[in-house]
Amino acid sequence: MAFVPAVICADRGSSVFRPALNFLTDENTKNAMDNEIHTGKRVQLDWSLDKMTFPGFGRKKGEHKLIDLGFLGVTATDDMVTFNTQQSSQWDGLRHFAHQQSKMLYNGVPHDDIHADRGNLRLGIHNWVDNGGIAGRGVLIDWASWAASRNGGQTPRPDQSYTISLADLQACLEQQGTELKHGDLLLIRTGFVAWHDIATQDQLREQQESGASIGLAQDPALVEWLWDNHFSAVAADNPALEVWPPQGQPLHEFLIALWGCPIGELWNLEKLAELCREHKRWSFFLTSSPLNIPGGVASPPNAMAIF
Repeated sequence: MAFVPAVICADRGSSVFRPALNFLTDENTKNAMDNEIHTGKRVQLDWSLDKMTFPGFGRKKGEHKLIDLGFLGVTATDDMVTFNTQQSSQWDGLRHFAHQQSKMLYNGVPHDDIHADRGNLRLGIHNWVDNGGIAGRGVLIDWASWAASRNGGQTPRPDQSYTISLADLQACLEQQGTELKHGDLLLIRTGFVAWHDIATQDQLREQQESGASIGLAQDPALVEWLWDNHFSAVAADNPALEVWPPQGQPLHEFLIALWGCPIGELWNLEKLAELCREHKRWSFFLTSSPLNIPGGVASPPNAMAIF
């Protein structure tokens, strides 16, 4: 397919509410289940909700409260969780990021419209739930392991603006022996979560203040590759999927605003990488059940990989 850096074309799905996810047809999902589940081993891909220690992009730290129900005459406990849906592991929905020049969301929805009219639920993440959630063939590009194998076990620091190139991704896929298929849910391990979990408080605070993080290059060739592979969604273990601060036109504009493709960020891919190495394959069955929030902008993925 020729590269088309514009609003998603009709052949990428009929529904304007979950366009790239339309690749996950019933047949596609069943084929993935039949071909990818062999052992039944599984791993959850959500990071703890109390991460990041110092949330970026002006987001506030979540809060978890226990509520003693003794006042009702019973010995029981509720709890209440208040959090930004993009503090920890997340899906960026189609309301999250606009085409910056036009200020339009996917399918020409004005950014201001969703703030002016709270009854306007267009592009809300609840549409993904209404369609049965997300389930299909997942593929991990374990870039962090590939990079370490080429550099004496060391990887570039994830708290710096290091760019991961298309050539890197392709070389990693070749080393893994992994084939991409139409409609794949693509996951990329950069090593950010692993770094975060052993970093000092000072290092974490410095990363939050600078906003710098490792990620995919804002490169036209990489954008074209993302388009041509017809991914249903793309996720990674870093704060923005792409390198930050941006060094070119943000991938968020292409994926979310122009193509209607969900972006996942801050996924915990550490145990998944271990299972992939154990099974000597980097494809699996992936499920995700976003929160059912009418008009929602984002959601924890509630994601699981099954081998």
